[in-house]
Amino acid sequence: MFIYEVTILSKYIPTKLAKSIYDIDYNELYANGKRIILFDLDNTLISYYENRPNDKLIEFGNWLLSIGFKVYVLSNNKGKRINLFMETFPATGSGNLMKKPFAHKVKKFLKNNNINDYNEIIMIGDQLVTDILCANNVGVESILIKSISRESEKLYTIVNRWREPYIVKRIARKNPEYAAQIYEIIKKEKNHG
Repeated sequence: MFIYEVTILSKYIPTKLAKSIYDIDYNELYANGKRIILFDLDNTLISYYENRPNDKLIEFGNWLLSIGFKVYVLSNNKGKRINLFMETFPATGSGNLMKKPFAHKVKKFLKNNNINDYNEIIMIGDQLVTDILCANNVGVESILIKSISRESEKLYTIVNRWREPYIVKRIARKNPEYAAQIYEIIKKEKNHG
């Protein structure tokens, strides 16, 4: 494997894996110095079929804020969708049309919100090709979670999903055990959200 290929593939490797946002140990993250959570919206917090957070998600957001986290929702989706969600979701802020996996808009968002210590940030999302690649491009740690509802995904997400098994196979050449764990997260299953 060429050094270039190893470097490129490392951009798709998440720091941690979890089944859902509810299966992450946020107290451990906080104890380890994390203070900023950047959540993806679609299929991370809610499915594409939903527009607003349910009571469980609202309670969860309030709990994260009570611990001391600053919580942001960053989406590639349009402002109308994220604004509707943010009307009732307790968070510090949000950003739309972020153009993940590219780092420029996310870095600009962080700068505009006076977030300078990237060691305090954790990005959480359901896609290797957007969320995890973006986190690595920005230079922050990440957690890959299972998608809430693969059936609700848009065409551009489906195209990204086609790429994921290929990427994981390439990762398996270097780290088969972790690649198998990543595959368990990205494989298509019935809705779990």
